[in-house]
Amino acid sequence: MSRDASRRRGRIVTTLQPFFDSEIAVRGAGYFRRGAVELIEGTDRGVSARVNGSAAYNTGLWCEGSSYKQAVYLWCDCPFVFRYNQPCKHLWAVIQLRRVLKTKN
Repeated sequence: MSRDASRRRGRIVTTLQPFFDSEIAVRGAGYFRRGAVELIEGTDRGVSARVNGSAAYNTGLWCEGSSYKQAVYLWCDCPFVFRYNQPCKHLWAVIQLRRVLKTKN
């Protein structure tokens, strides 16, 4: 894999990381490492998954647009997102899944 291709594949993490509190990101990465993220559907545009913790939450990430201008949509049905309107650990876990899936392709 070329260096440029590797950079592009990690771009989603780099782009979204500033929107996540560092503790949330650490906890989400832990969910991913423990295998708590169950892929429901994956395409070249995004993923939907179930993240299993104290409860199971439906979570996903979808990208639209071109390589020059792209919109990224994130969703999770956990109470943290509804209560604080901030990205949660489940979303960070799904971003890690997306990164790994893109690296394999």
